[in-house]
Amino acid sequence: MRTLRIETGLAAVSLLSLLLAYGSLAGCKQDSIRAIVGKAKPAVVMIIAKDAAGEVIAQGTGFFISADGHIVTSRHVMVGADLAEVKTAEGKTYVVTGVLAEDEGADIIEVAIEGGERISAGFPFLPLASALPAEGERVVVIGSPFALESTVSDGLVSAVREMPSTGQIIQITAPISPGSSGSPVLNLQGEVLWFCKVMAQGGQRGSQGGREYIVVRVLPSADLRLLSSVLSQLK
Repeated sequence: MRTLRIETGLAAVSLLSLLLAYGSLAGCKQDSIRAIVGKAKPAVVMIIAKDAAGEVIAQGTGFFISADGHIVTSRHVMVGADLAEVKTAEGKTYVVTGVLAEDEGADIIEVAIEGGERISAGFPFLPLASALPAEGERVVVIGSPFALESTVSDGLVSAVREMPSTGQIIQITAPISPGSSGSPVLNLQGEVLWFCKVMAQGGQRGSQGGREYIVVRVLPSADLRLLSSVLSQLK
């Protein structure tokens, strides 16, 4: 009986050690996510597309890819717009002045904003990742669902697939709602892996009530400030 008590005690100590180690690991991941969000949020914007009468016709999310104010988002957010504005995390609003590059098939567009090149301090911008993640890797999404800017969600990469029309796409479990198209999907290094594109109405998938969304990968560029060279690779 005494031996049994000793073994049980050792088992309890081992279990406690595992729980403490798991808690420490979870805490590190949480701290990492907080750091990523704190650094990335200023580079994420809400995009508001309007018609000629000034009525809002679409709303989405985008992010700066250069200090001079170049922004990437989903092209469908801008389709049919006579005017578009971006609102930063600081609450400042800028008018979109033109399209720098676009790819209809990949649903990606790069735009410039008014006065972006004249802001001496420059805009905070996000670097693009150079490699695909592994299935099961944790990701962070910052978007503007339902016009609620700077909304954060996290989840896992559930699958990486090859699609004839868009190339490689990734499914993630992070909750994404209308208005999130164009949101950056970040790895735990704070690099943009892809931007969000909900492929099905409501985006809700999975047999156990979990949410799973498809996002389109943003390919890395040799120069992170110029997406135009990337667009030619997407076709």
